[in-house]
Parts: sequence; C-alpha cells; structure tokens
Amino acid sequence: MLVIVISSSCGFIAFYDRRVSELAREGNKLLEKDAAISREWRDEFITVFTPENRARFPSNRDDLRPHAENLIRLLEQRVALNNEAAAKFDQAAEISRLEKEKKFASLMAGSLRKDVEINLLLLDQMRLVLDEEIKDQIAFNSAFMTITDNVGLKLKESRDLSSAARECMGRKATLSIPY
Repeated sequence: MLVIVISSSCGFIAFYDRRVSELAREGNKLLEKDAAISREWRDEFITVFTPENRARFPSNRDDLRPHAENLIRLLEQRVALNNEAAAKFDQAAEISRLEKEKKFASLMAGSLRKDVEINLLLLDQMRLVLDEEIKDQIAFNSAFMTITDNVGLKLKESRDLSSAARECMGRKATLSIPY
C-alpha cells in the first residue's frame, strides 16, 4: 500500500511539473505569434505615422484611414494573444511547486498584462485617425503624443517586470519588445 501511495504521489508531482512546462511552452508559442504580428505592426506604424504625415492631418485622413484600420486589427490580435499568454503564465504560477518558477510565471503574466495596456493605448491612438470629431492637426498631435507618452510609461513597467522575471530564473534580461 505504501508503494502505491508513493507511486501515486510521484505521478501527481510529475503531472504538475509537466503541466507547468506545457503551460510555459504554450505561453511562449503565443508570444512567438505576437512577436511576428508586432513586427508587422511596427513596420507599418513607423512607415506611415511619421511626424510629417501627422503634421498634415486631417487633410490626409483618407490616406491614413486604411493603415489605422489595419493597425487596429493587428493590435486587437496582439491583445488577444497577450491575454491568452498571460493566462497560461498565471495558470503555471498557480500550480508550480517551485517558488522560483512561480515568481517567474507571475512576473511574466504581469508583464504581459502591461503589454495589453500598451496595446489598448495604441488602439486608442489609431482610433484618433478615425475620429471625425478631430478636425485639426494640433488636437490630433496633442492626443497622439499624450498617448505616446503613456505608452512609454507602460513600456518601462512591462520591461521592468520582464527583466525581473528573467533575472529570477538566472537569465540575463535581454528581452527586446518591438514597440
């Protein structure tokens, strides 16, 4: 009987360790998809929303609109992926028996939730282009730059959490977030 309990107990522990690894792998796969979308978003954003193009707003609203709509689509995908990845890391933190893994997963989930906040701000920024109430360049650029400043603050928070996560696992914090 004692052998069965130990076997059952070992099997139970192995299941949780395996499940933590599975959740982390699933979260990382989601982050790989997010990285690809992020590169696509970044490339279009920096090409289209230059200071020169923003200075011509609203006369170029019709030219910017399809880009804003595409960037909104990409950002919505990123929000979904980041939320799903955060949930995976939250689940891993809940079931992990190792404090270091638990802390890593929790910090990664926190970083991803900050990324969601960033993407929601960027969605608001792109919606400025679609907002017919904005009728002059000064109002547009003021709102655009306010959001840019807020993104910078959230980005620092996200990077700090991500760095702390990697450091707690003994890894150098070399994450590059392509915003």
